[in-house]
Amino acid sequence: TCLARASDNDPFVGYCFQQSGGSVSGTCRVSNSSFDFGSKHLMGFTADSTNSTLIAENVTCQQASPYVGYGGQSAFVSYMAAGKGNVHIYKNCRTIHNAGRIGSALGEARSDYPVFITHGPPGAYKSLQISNCRWKCGPFDDQGTVKDGGLEIENSRLSEVTLWSPNVAVRNCRISKWCEITRGGILRDTYMSSSFDYQSHGAAGIAGHVLVEGCILDLRANPTSPGSRFSPWSRSGSLSLTFRDNTFLVPAGSDLTLFNNLQESDALSFSSNAYRLGNGNWLIRGYKGAGQTFKQWQGLGFDLDSANRK
Repeated sequence: TCLARASDNDPFVGYCFQQSGGSVSGTCRVSNSSFDFGSKHLMGFTADSTNSTLIAENVTCQQASPYVGYGGQSAFVSYMAAGKGNVHIYKNCRTIHNAGRIGSALGEARSDYPVFITHGPPGAYKSLQISNCRWKCGPFDDQGTVKDGGLEIENSRLSEVTLWSPNVAVRNCRISKWCEITRGGILRDTYMSSSFDYQSHGAAGIAGHVLVEGCILDLRANPTSPGSRFSPWSRSGSLSLTFRDNTFLVPAGSDLTLFNNLQESDALSFSSNAYRLGNGNWLIRGYKGAGQTFKQWQGLGFDLDSANRK
């Protein structure tokens, strides 16, 4: 059962493992370990460090406290109030049940609680590396703490991915809901599906210099009702976008589109893509003040070597 304060069920700060203190440096490695039934966070690298390296390898974390609001707890956390030049590495880490109630040994996957969160001052981390992690039970929440080009995620299973650090890289992953890239980056060789209603949730933001390449965006099981052209991505700032060698699939009767709110001022390159669109063949929800079908998009000079396959 999770830890919580008896008076009000608050999870307070009962980590299973917490690395803390000021001016920590050197290397800390935690490997081949399981942490279960903690409170606020299960495993926390939370020292105010400078030029340190922290490694979590083959670590399983299960069932943190569900008695707080969104972001109040997570299975894994990298946090510091002050610091710079740090490297945090997570390899082969796993969380299946990210929450567990008092009095129960049974865990649950809660999509309103992050499975991983990083926060602190911008540039606190020189490098944040995630590889071969199974973290699909909750959001991956990056709050912009990794220096330019230092955040890399590969060969991992994820759910909701929110990335605020600049020039991130996501490679060879499986993402079950969305991937928000707000300050530029690469999404490559990744399978992304979607099981939530875009009409109620909205689109993931995309901005900066972004390359989406070799990905499969499979919305064939998406439940969004026909009638409006909702999109998995919406421009959230100045955008330079290259979208090539991808496959985009939607249900036959759907009005789902690929991007919303593209601007004529954006640098846009679309090439060598394969689409299976809905009945109206809508591809772009908003460009030049209107929705664009695949043929209209080609008429504007985009995607000339791509195909819409029924």
